[in-house]
Amino acid sequence: MQNLFCLIKDIDDLIIDRRENQTSNSSNNSSYVSKTSDKIQIYAKTFGASKYESTLLAVAISHIADRPIDLFNICEQDLKRLPKSSLDTIEALGNISILDTSLFLERQNYLQQTDRTVLRSASYIYNLFNRLGTKRCALCGCEIPEIIQGAHIWGVSQISRSPELDDEAKFNHAVCGHNGLWLCQNHHKLFDSNIILLDQEGYVRIKDNLTTDNITFIRNTTFRTSIDSRFLSEEFKGYLAKRNEMLDLAHFHRLVV
Repeated sequence: MQNLFCLIKDIDDLIIDRRENQTSNSSNNSSYVSKTSDKIQIYAKTFGASKYESTLLAVAISHIADRPIDLFNICEQDLKRLPKSSLDTIEALGNISILDTSLFLERQNYLQQTDRTVLRSASYIYNLFNRLGTKRCALCGCEIPEIIQGAHIWGVSQISRSPELDDEAKFNHAVCGHNGLWLCQNHHKLFDSNIILLDQEGYVRIKDNLTTDNITFIRNTTFRTSIDSRFLSEEFKGYLAKRNEMLDLAHFHRLVV
């Protein structure tokens, strides 16, 4: 936090500062800052020393924000929130919405949904931050946070239709940090549409029946032919196998750029 109040001109500077700090200190993964086109998001843990960092982070962001702010109380063990003094300070800033989230709360919300093929989960995004680090598209390297999304490997709609899983297991798979990658909007759509896929070795494959122009476009916008090997955990490979079992990989060829 030592650089938080100096040389920080805007949210992008702060995100870069946080990324550099977390890169140099891999154990420093207590809170993350990101943004969408209409919101700034703080994913803040609420216990131990993290609660003080979260409060300072919220105050700093409040003074440089160019859009509304959502602060998610990330709770892993119970329903604790930030201390009342911190909450009072943050609420007094006037431009921060404080949202409680935990696996318990999100599980309850998920189980009460009529349509369980859709998941909007702050815990899932936080789990991706913890596993993958700062938002960066795994296939093109784009770091513009507004267009980087958490892409499920084994999709929520696939999980919801799995007959061998009970509701709690479905939720746990849906929010697992190993069940996802950061992808830009473009690659996320290509991936969800099964125009591109990842094989068990992490190599990018593209459909055989694409036009030459479309193949050229994918080659020109995809700068990695395989994902970083550090992402290939056994759990991740398991989710890949689940995703690809409904696809015929014989109709896809490895991308060459």
